Amino acid sequence: ALESLLTVLSQKEPDMIIIFAGYKNEIERMLKANQGLSGRFPYHFHFDDYTADELLHIPKGVISRDEHFLTQEAEELLADPIAESVSMKDEDFSNARWVTQYVENGIIPAMANRLIANEDLSTESCQTITAEDIATAYPNFRIDRTASVRSERLDINRLQELPRVGFRIA
Repeated sequence: ALESLLTVLSQKEPDMIIIFAGYKNEIERMLKANQGLSGRFPYHFHFDDYTADELLHIPKGVISRDEHFLTQEAEELLADPIAESVSMKDEDFSNARWVTQYVENGIIPAMANRLIANEDLSTESCQTITAEDIATAYPNFRIDRTASVRSERLDINRLQELPRVGFRIA
């Protein structure tokens, strides 16, 4: 793909704009992999990671998009795991992706398991995320700084392969 891009970019006035988006180290490594590539991308913009307060807006959007809602207690508790994760983040922390996966692959399945265990499948229950769901999901998404080997930590990307569990009200 990069070779094809270089062919287009070597034309006098190409009629396209190409934007690479990604983490700084990975983008730099890609640009260094081909001598002709870095000179063709003279503009580099860095965007800071989201703060914990900014990240808190993302799960609320995901939750409301999927027609769920948080109890007051759950909404208050949701800030804690996000703040802790931001404070513990390392170079592998995926920021917005982490918080989205925390909701989709952690909180929603925790809610589903709670509902099945309690045999409570009313419409309101199937839409309500409780503090228990938030707390139950977090241990699987908690950043472990004590792990000395990367492979010992939870691989959040692996969680994308797991089937989604949840409810959608028709």
